[in-house]
Amino acid sequence: MVEPIVALTAGRSGSSMIAGIFAAHGVWCGKTREGDQYNPKGYYENRAIKALIKEHTDWNFLGDVPMFPALRGKVEQIISGEGYGGGPWLVKQGAQFYRLWDEWTPKYVFIRRPLDDVMASYTRSGFLKGRYDEVQTRWIVQRNNSVMDHLEGADVQTDDVVNGDYSSLEEAFQYCGLTFNPEIAAEFIDGRFWC
Repeated sequence: MVEPIVALTAGRSGSSMIAGIFAAHGVWCGKTREGDQYNPKGYYENRAIKALIKEHTDWNFLGDVPMFPALRGKVEQIISGEGYGGGPWLVKQGAQFYRLWDEWTPKYVFIRRPLDDVMASYTRSGFLKGRYDEVQTRWIVQRNNSVMDHLEGADVQTDDVVNGDYSSLEEAFQYCGLTFNPEIAAEFIDGRFWC
């Protein structure tokens, strides 16, 4: 099994769009969360892997992330059971949980968006509402950005991608050993849902 592409994000940063573009290029994501009013094309996050990690971490965005030494075997069981037949595969993950992937040598793709835009999107979507206040949510976003700042990987600037500048996305594809097709990206992106 090849090593995964792990799309790290601070949340509400365009990771669904970027993961969807990878998927449209043939990168395997498995059985993923379906779309809604915020991401009509889907979230491109594997439901079973997300449930496994949520159970292990309780989605504690403020605390330390517990180690999960058996994650690799459990993930391999999940993706094999979902029909993975080889080749590149991708998972999406909040950046603060990156250490869960230490059993692999993943290719990290960092999904970047300006902090104020991320915060505005959190407010519009209601994501984390009721669990964390605005100060805590801002800290969580900054923490995730800081994690990405200290890892080796490829940055994707989602505002640029939405506006037709695919240079950072193309570099991320090259970093992952993949060939980028701008026509596939242009067909996938729908700026009406970029908020």
